[in-house]
Amino acid sequence: MCEQPTLARLTLNRAFRGAASHLRLGRVLEVGAGMYHHHRAHLPAGSQYFSLNLQFSEKPTIAGDAAALPVRDGSVDAIIMLEVLEHVPHPQQVVAECHRALAPGGTLIGSTRFIYPQHGAPSDYGRFTAEGLALVFGCFAECRIEKLGNRLHTVLDILSENVKILRIMNRALQYIRPVPSTCYSGLLVVARK
Repeated sequence: MCEQPTLARLTLNRAFRGAASHLRLGRVLEVGAGMYHHHRAHLPAGSQYFSLNLQFSEKPTIAGDAAALPVRDGSVDAIIMLEVLEHVPHPQQVVAECHRALAPGGTLIGSTRFIYPQHGAPSDYGRFTAEGLALVFGCFAECRIEKLGNRLHTVLDILSENVKILRIMNRALQYIRPVPSTCYSGLLVVARK
């Protein structure tokens, strides 16, 4: 049976597509793309796409550390950084590096987990609340943070860690709209320099 995505992943993908639809044509760096560069398909046609990962085994355009991006100041128009901050030991340093790399008016679209099982790739250092994430992105001129998922999403993702059959329902359940809650699976950030 094909691996079914979690509700957290489906909800994030939908939110990312909405945020990416507002990006302008330009140079786009995806930090922590891993082996999958599927976010590239949602960028404006003609955008220059580059990916960065720690190891070349993941087939990035550039191998490097997100805490010391190997790009010039103001050299990229947009940065995609999905599900990365929980995997770096110094998230504020990574966000400051992204800010440095972005051109004036550039956009960062990022995300991180909140209530979600501990997971690898390569390590899992922590979780953020919306308020904590706002502090980390305080160097940006504008920052919008969207809570992703709801109580049902969160509970089903935790249960489906061990009961994979539950994931079959995820494609339909992702459309259940969240109500304002302190129980959400993740956060999407759209920040402008």
